[in-house]
Formats: sequence, C-alpha cells, structure tokens
Amino acid sequence: MPGNGAKRETGARAEHALRWIEKRGVLYVLTQAPMIAFIAGYLLDWISFFTASLLSMVVLLGPLPLWVRHRRQRATDPKDPAHHIGRYALFALVPVAVYDFVRIPNFYLLDSPYWDRWYDFGFQLTGQPADSSSALVAGTLVHFLQGWSLALGFYVLFAHHVLPGALAYLGVFLTVVYVVLFVRYADSSPTVLFIYKVAWDHFWMAVAAWAMTRGYERIWLRNRRLDPRLVTLGMACWVAPFLFAFVQATP
Repeated sequence: MPGNGAKRETGARAEHALRWIEKRGVLYVLTQAPMIAFIAGYLLDWISFFTASLLSMVVLLGPLPLWVRHRRQRATDPKDPAHHIGRYALFALVPVAVYDFVRIPNFYLLDSPYWDRWYDFGFQLTGQPADSSSALVAGTLVHFLQGWSLALGFYVLFAHHVLPGALAYLGVFLTVVYVVLFVRYADSSPTVLFIYKVAWDHFWMAVAAWAMTRGYERIWLRNRRLDPRLVTLGMACWVAPFLFAFVQATP
C-alpha cells in the first residue's frame, strides 16, 4: 500500500520534527532572547530597545530556567541539551570574548574601534548621552549578552559540537545574517572591508566555540583539574578586549 507507507513516513517525519522542537527548538529560541530583542528593538524598531531588552531579561530569568527544569524532569536522553545547559552557558562566555579579542588588531590596522556601536546600545537602553561612560558600560553589557546568546545557541542547536558545524553556523551563517541586517537596517556600507571584518570576527568566534568543547573533553574530563596558570591566562585574555575598549574610549 504505497499510500499508507507515504502517510506513515510523513507522520514519522512530523513526529521527529516535533521532538526536535521540544528537545532543541524551544530552548534555542529562549536562549536567543537578547538577539531577538536586538533585532526587534534596535534594528527593526518595532518596540523600544529598552522594552525589548527588558523583556529579554525576563525571558532569561523566567521562562528559560522553567523550561530547562521541565525538560530535565521529562527528558530521558542524556544528550538532551537541557541536561548540559549550565556547562554550555559557561562555554559560551569564551567565544564572545574571543570575538572581541581578535578585533584589537583591526583597531590598529584598519582604524576600527569596535566599541563604537556599544555607545549607541547604551544610549538607547539608558537615555544617557551617547558619548558617556554610563552608555558605554550599558552598551558593553548588551553586546556581551548578544554574543553569549549566539554562542550558547550553537551548543543548544547542534547535537555534535564539531568544527565544521561551528564554522557553518557561527562563521558563515551568522556572518551572512549580520551583513544583511546591518546593511539593510543599520545604514552600514556593504564594502569588502566591512564584510572582511565581520567574517574575521565570526570565524574566530566559531573556532573558540569548538575549542571549548575540545578543551573540556581533552583536559577537564581526563584530568579533572586545570592548571592555575592556564586559568589565570585565560581570565586575562577574557578581560582584555573589554578593558582595552574602556581604556581606548577614555578621553
């Protein structure tokens, strides 16, 4: 009965899709709250950026942990991302810092201060003068949450955290989305230099996201300890791009 076979196959695909949505899709959308706020409130101006950012924090502090708790109680698959969300959240701290760390050379080579837009984020969020330190602090936090959510989304969305997947999602897909959105809605010029800078930043973000999983597997799971010198160096590298931006931005 070809007709019944086709129906069963369609039903199986629909069931698989629903399971994927329950397992990864809902969690992914919830973790992307800061980016949804950025698109809806900053780029598209559907609502105020302040309101969008406030709603994103409500999602991160409310529905997200509730959904994680729900999935942990129901999910029997040990690979379900809800069971590992704490580790993924820690992993995601590194790619966002690397994303900015690799922008430091371009500041000198291309005269490209990567913190300029952070002022605008802070201005729209707080109403403080666009060139003030308070706007920069608020904008830095907004930028950090955006990058953190993108990196976290990779760990949630992909079952296997391999380098090709990281490059495809964080390196290529997000580069394309970034360029299209900023050219269309943020008055950025689609120059070769602009595309290069976006691709450069996202490439290293992807490598860092993948490297965190490899480091966890090869260093932590094998030894159950970290060299304090390595931890100190890592923390210094993590702070460096944000500290550098504040030092350079100070008159």
